[in-house]
Amino acid sequence: MYAWNASIELLSAHKGNFSLALFAAQTLKHKIVLDWRQLDEQAALGLRERLWSFIFVSDTTTTTTVPSSSPVQIQLKLALAALIVQTSSKLWPDPVADLFMFANQNSQKISNVLDVLAMIPEQLSNKSIQFSSNDLYYQKCA
Repeated sequence: MYAWNASIELLSAHKGNFSLALFAAQTLKHKIVLDWRQLDEQAALGLRERLWSFIFVSDTTTTTTVPSSSPVQIQLKLALAALIVQTSSKLWPDPVADLFMFANQNSQKISNVLDVLAMIPEQLSNKSIQFSSNDLYYQKCA
């Protein structure tokens, strides 16, 4: 659990250190891809909210915001896409609808939403993500 927490903390407090932010974002993405099942529901929901805020909430009063096209943001968007394809419908009933609803309410963030949506097929074909046969059945039905 240390790498999960350390990545979130580094992303929250990188203070403009690009290398540190990139390392944290890549670590978080790899943890989601490879170790998603380590998280309980509460931790998964918390991670979803943090990723959402790192990608979509811009805070101009701090130095933690990075441009939407930066490698850090790309890694965070890939992480959110990987989280979306692995999250059960019980935990997040309709992530794509949530993204569209967010885009309708925040037109300045539409490019971020489209980036995440474009990355979902890539994560569905990611061989590092281990889907159970039950997961695959629900993906086919969706």
